[in-house]
Amino acid sequence: MKKILTINMLFISILCSAQSGLAVDSVFNEYGRRQGSALLDLNKDVLGGHTRIERYKCLIIKANDIAANDIRKALATDRESRSKHTNAVTIKEITENGTLQNASYCLGNEAESSVTEYLLYSVSKGRITLVYLTGRFQPRELNGELSKLKDLFIKVNNKEIKLY
Repeated sequence: MKKILTINMLFISILCSAQSGLAVDSVFNEYGRRQGSALLDLNKDVLGGHTRIERYKCLIIKANDIAANDIRKALATDRESRSKHTNAVTIKEITENGTLQNASYCLGNEAESSVTEYLLYSVSKGRITLVYLTGRFQPRELNGELSKLKDLFIKVNNKEIKLY
């Protein structure tokens, strides 16, 4: 019984630390604590059966050149380091005047895991949004899984908040 419990705890810790080792982790840590930023980190317990997304971590900050450069560098670093995975792909990249405005990357997964990691980036209406998510689905299914989040409500201080 203790062996099963130990194995389960190890598996849970591996899932929870899936994002560690990525350059965007430092972006979430640095910018997520600043005044005026919004950081949301949801796991399978909250997401439940609504979606195959297992972790959804989102940072929204006011757009500025320093933050945008830090985030773009982290995205490039993570994309390059994970390009060794055979299923790592660039889903979408939109640039304006040579500057990245919107991107979706599939970082792939390790051979022993069926959990795939994704990074999403967007600059719109004076805000930067960075999303890290994991799930058991293919890159072509990303938009469908994200659309399922539109119907998900979470309760905070006895108030329902709808995710978009």
